[in-house]
Amino acid sequence: MLSYFKENGFKNNHLIVHTNRLKRFKGSVEVISLEEYEKVQKEYEFKEEISQLDINRRRDQSAKTLRKLIEMNSFNPPRYYMRLCHCYREIGEYENEKELIEEYLSKYGYAKSWFKKRLDELNELIK
Repeated sequence: MLSYFKENGFKNNHLIVHTNRLKRFKGSVEVISLEEYEKVQKEYEFKEEISQLDINRRRDQSAKTLRKLIEMNSFNPPRYYMRLCHCYREIGEYENEKELIEEYLSKYGYAKSWFKKRLDELNELIK
């Protein structure tokens, strides 16, 4: 934190950066852009909303919010897709689950075994 102010200094009428916009990176502190900060905040809000919906067993709403979260990011961890698969399975939207798994397998190259196993189970379930 001090290194940031040593490099940039204090100036009259200089806007003080909200501490949530500061990010450690390789031993230094950087200020993320306002756009990036708003994206991170929106992602956090989605995650909180999903948690509350899951607590209240609102899988349909949780699935919609998870889908928004996945569409918002260019990279998504497998757990988002896994969670959405669980939601689709619980509410009986098997076709959506199948499309989601196929989307994941075409985009990413890791955790494939879980998704392939899930797809096999889904194909058996649909028959």
